[in-house]
Amino acid sequence: MKTITIKSDKDCLLEEKERIQNIAKYFFRQESWKEMTVEQAIVKKVLILKVFLVVGRIPANIRKILNDSVKKKKLAHMKKDGHKPEVFYNPRFEHLAETERNQHELDILNVLSINEDIKKKKQEMLFFY
Repeated sequence: MKTITIKSDKDCLLEEKERIQNIAKYFFRQESWKEMTVEQAIVKKVLILKVFLVVGRIPANIRKILNDSVKKKKLAHMKKDGHKPEVFYNPRFEHLAETERNQHELDILNVLSINEDIKKKKQEMLFFY
């Protein structure tokens, strides 16, 4: 029998914080980190993270850097599709990018369905009064 563990928001945030700290440690361990340009650092970050979901807006200069790296075949890109977000990712990990996009879409649809249920319950409550 398998047991399913549900992580709290606090645990997820701690894991994300730990992941970001590991990336920072990686950069500081590099001998040539002082010579790394901003463009190289941004591309390196996406390569290390494997997947970079763009939810909302990103500055134009960063978008230009990411798009240039896609043209140079250092990164890959998927356009926004419905509730699925735009993604820049390491070309070796397309399956992870697709999985994270689909998960994000499911999360959005779940939130929207919960909101619809709440609206229906409110209307039912108003009807009884």
